[in-house]
Amino acid sequence: MAGRRALDNGTVEAFLRVLDQHHDRLTQHALAQALGQPELRMRGILVILQGLLNVEGYQVIAIDEATGVVELNRPLLAKQFQLPSCLQ
Repeated sequence: MAGRRALDNGTVEAFLRVLDQHHDRLTQHALAQALGQPELRMRGILVILQGLLNVEGYQVIAIDEATGVVELNRPLLAKQFQLPSCLQ
């Protein structure tokens, strides 16, 4: 736990909103710019978000290490967190 911080709700909401605006796929570089975060911090932020959203090992947030693309699996997010179907 040393050195790890929880993300505030605003950061999580902004992350989901940015991905929503970009059809659920964006490079880490572009995501960092959109969130106003240093690119150096994005890896840590993404690890925390994966821990929060990838419940029981399901890949709600996936990162392609070769391309740096972050992808949100919206149907899986809705199913895992029992969200309204309008969000799928």
